[in-house]
Amino acid sequence: MVIDFSHYLLPAYATVLSIHQRIAQELITEGKVEYPYLGIEMLPITPEIKQRINNYPNNSNLRIEAEQGLLIVRIISGSPAARSGLRIGDVIQEVNNQPVTTPSQLLQILDKSGVGSNLQIEALRNGQTLQFTVRPEPLPSPTNTNPNNS
Repeated sequence: MVIDFSHYLLPAYATVLSIHQRIAQELITEGKVEYPYLGIEMLPITPEIKQRINNYPNNSNLRIEAEQGLLIVRIISGSPAARSGLRIGDVIQEVNNQPVTTPSQLLQILDKSGVGSNLQIEALRNGQTLQFTVRPEPLPSPTNTNPNNS
């Protein structure tokens, strides 16, 4: 399945630019930068993505009911998200009582909250609304991440 999500790149780019000021300040004051890390990969729910996933012939385990939100498509084993109980197929609706429909919105909230603060995440799973508390950790080096899904 190929999904074109290039139209999400500009908002993500704007988010990255807005983070530069914080990074510069952190480098000046701390001498290093810690990026908050949840350990998920996500896709924004759009009518096209919802239809493709729900109609995919080899997909018997995942059915998307949400009209919007962020679909978790991968969770890094041992990550803060994995330890909190989030699962592949969950659809994130809110983070800290703020609706999220794009990855850049979640990244902005994550950046403002920082490493070590609790994030309250509301997600849909099999038609039920669930609450999770996730504490972001510093982004591990690429050699410290486990590529296996949990």
